[in-house]
Amino acid sequence: MVKSKLLLSCTLLLVFSFLNINSTKAQMVGPDSYIQGTSVEIGVEGLGGFEGINTTTSPPPAGYHGRSGGAALFGFVANPQLNSWLGSAYDGDFFTPGSPENGWGFQIGATTGTSTSFGNNCAGLQQINGAITGWSHNFNCYNSAWEGDFTSGTDLHFKIDYFLQQTDLYYTTTVSITNNTAATIPDMYYYRNVDPDNNESIGASFTTTNTIVSEPGAGCDLAHVKAEQSTPWANYLGFAATGANWRVDYGGFSNRGAADMWTGTGYTQTIGSVNTADEAISIAYRIQNLAPGATETFKFVVILDDASATAAINNLLYLTYPGSLTAPPSVCTPWQDTIRTCGGPVPIAISGPIVADFNWTWSPTTGLTPPIGPVVSANPATTTTYTVTGTPIVPCVSPVTLTFVVMVTPGGGVNPVISPVAPVCVTTPPFNFTADTLGGTWTGTGITSGTAGTFDPSVSGAGTFLITYTTLNTCNSTDTAYITVSGSDPTITPHPPVCQGSAPYTLTAASPGGTWSGTGITSASLGTFDPTTAGAFTLTYSLSAGACSASDTVIVIVNPTTPPVTGISYTPTPVCTSAANPVLATVAGFTSGGTFSVTPAGLALNTVSGAVNLSASAAGTYTITYSYAATGCGPAGSSTTNLTITPLTVPTLGFTYPTVCSDDSIDTPVLSAGFTTGGTFTAPAGVSINDSTGVIDLANTTPGTYTITYAVIGSSVVCTASGSNTATVTINPLPTILLSLPPTIFVGQSALIYASGGTTYSWTSTQYLSTPSNDSTIASPPVTTDYCVAVTDLGCTDTNCVKVTVEVPCPSNRTMGVPNAFTPNGDGINDQLCLDGWGDCISKFEIIIYNRW
Repeated sequence: MVKSKLLLSCTLLLVFSFLNINSTKAQMVGPDSYIQGTSVEIGVEGLGGFEGINTTTSPPPAGYHGRSGGAALFGFVANPQLNSWLGSAYDGDFFTPGSPENGWGFQIGATTGTSTSFGNNCAGLQQINGAITGWSHNFNCYNSAWEGDFTSGTDLHFKIDYFLQQTDLYYTTTVSITNNTAATIPDMYYYRNVDPDNNESIGASFTTTNTIVSEPGAGCDLAHVKAEQSTPWANYLGFAATGANWRVDYGGFSNRGAADMWTGTGYTQTIGSVNTADEAISIAYRIQNLAPGATETFKFVVILDDASATAAINNLLYLTYPGSLTAPPSVCTPWQDTIRTCGGPVPIAISGPIVADFNWTWSPTTGLTPPIGPVVSANPATTTTYTVTGTPIVPCVSPVTLTFVVMVTPGGGVNPVISPVAPVCVTTPPFNFTADTLGGTWTGTGITSGTAGTFDPSVSGAGTFLITYTTLNTCNSTDTAYITVSGSDPTITPHPPVCQGSAPYTLTAASPGGTWSGTGITSASLGTFDPTTAGAFTLTYSLSAGACSASDTVIVIVNPTTPPVTGISYTPTPVCTSAANPVLATVAGFTSGGTFSVTPAGLALNTVSGAVNLSASAAGTYTITYSYAATGCGPAGSSTTNLTITPLTVPTLGFTYPTVCSDDSIDTPVLSAGFTTGGTFTAPAGVSINDSTGVIDLANTTPGTYTITYAVIGSSVVCTASGSNTATVTINPLPTILLSLPPTIFVGQSALIYASGGTTYSWTSTQYLSTPSNDSTIASPPVTTDYCVAVTDLGCTDTNCVKVTVEVPCPSNRTMGVPNAFTPNGDGINDQLCLDGWGDCISKFEIIIYNRW
């Protein structure tokens, strides 16, 4: 905050300010901007609005001290030793050369993972595009402004101002979010996160010691988290902000769920908790009921030296008076604490969320009414420098001193007169103040339009408030009036998350006397809440004041204290290298968010989900461990299980069939060594085959050539693969033998016998044969003889026979008697017909009998 004591005229002040704008200490390089103070240097990335310029495309100007290692990012560096950056013993960049987790984002609604959670980050996340819209150097204050819009599913405008006082070891970030939609946004969250490790590039580690210093609602509305390292020298990084809507935490790394950060879901928020690890720190802000066209402005500080933390936090307090800003200053304004008056009373107030955490005293008291408290009316006769001192009444803040000048310009005009307004209720609709002159500016608690003088009782709450109207004459001419808002203020003081089973505590609200309700409330009048059950509970505080009745709600978080459920198993086990990835089976109530690890190496294990990539894993037995770190309310836990991966056995399927003849009985396959049994033989139609043994029944099989298939089905139980193979079997038919029929011959004659139907021939009776091994043979038997031939074709043999009849010719002088009658009546006389003398020369004859004569 600027503590200007200038006693210059307005004209000289403005001229001097103008001459200092756009100093070389704040510089644009391409789309990015750099800011250089005495001991702090900042680089703001133009597209995303976060600290972390890519120096390969936008190199820093000469004289900067970036130390980004291989990451080539310039975020923010500090020289807390105040030794003019001598040597290498200075801090930064804080989020490199480790993974550059450094960014900001927002979330609409409290459901993490929804499509309304977006952000920008040095790690490559770029979802809200914007640009640097201004940078300047006014006196000893440096400022870079960034603006961007997000219009996918909503319509939000973001403005982020970074400003640094020349010699400070902290800088301030002011954020303004405007709702450009046509509907009220009931619940929205902003976050800022960073990986705070610093000195890794010069021999230290990635780990930091992180501490939750303070959270709003525990005595004062201060949010403060810090990260520290001691090697190779002490260094410090902190986030701090004031107000009931802020939360800080540590834990995780890529912390980009704004609602979870604010509620502490998965992160640590317990005041005083300390952890040393490679983890991120973050700060989150909650906005409720952001009306169409409305803008919410808030600011926080990035602290780069432990000794500067108090000054940085006190910088979040500021003065308000006629002509001052009505929200936290978002830019450097060196004359903001020089207050001008035409000679009338000027209301001056200390503003900021932690004003009530101090007792305020003013010095000198000349011209002040009253001399104590956060709000006074100043009416000195001459220009006077005042000092206001805040003495802490709670332990989380430190003493603070603010200095301002009341510049008196007599004769500058007549102060305006405000028309009085009767008391109203908190539920009264907004209305406009009026005065006897036009064109002035209205300020004060509850004023929502400085031009129209609109006052909203729901914004101010119950109480009596000072309203100021200022017109511009030679100086600021003002009038003040008080307005009383009847009805009590039900605003509930937020309470930080507690652990399940912790002691009951009493909730408080702005006005007493109301009624509390909701799960866990054990005293409706006192607001006692008993955190016996874990969960998020909506509690209501109701005030009854006739027409001014009102209520407020708050969500209280009770974190579970039960140990995490970490039982894990893999089904089925063992598994084969070719099987699908096994599904992780967990016991009921399994607590997610831990880490999987495995010994020995060789298993492709997803350390977050526990899934195993079998195609990338070696066979073997592995021990898998699931570890869950301790949380703020629960102890750590772990469990182990074994997973056996068996290599897949490929079946041996080689087999052949010998060629056989159709008169064989069976054809049995010849199996290769180690043949895999248990499969099935199949054959085409016409083949009778045993599907288990592959034996072919030849008696019921048609000769021919066939393809036989053998197939086995793999088993995940014994880790065998499926497979099949084929073999050809040939069943040859017996040859078809054709024999010529030789004529009857007489003794001494020869007969040609011819066989066909084969490739080789063998006559079984070789006597009196000329060529017994041919098909072209000649038989010359002396008597009637049977001749058989074995014919072979395609390796198959069959036999057929033929008879050669040999007759003896009758002598020419032989007398033969032929009877002319016989009586075949069975009386033994002439019953047979005989040819006398023919028995040795005639072997057959034919007799034709025409009648009985």
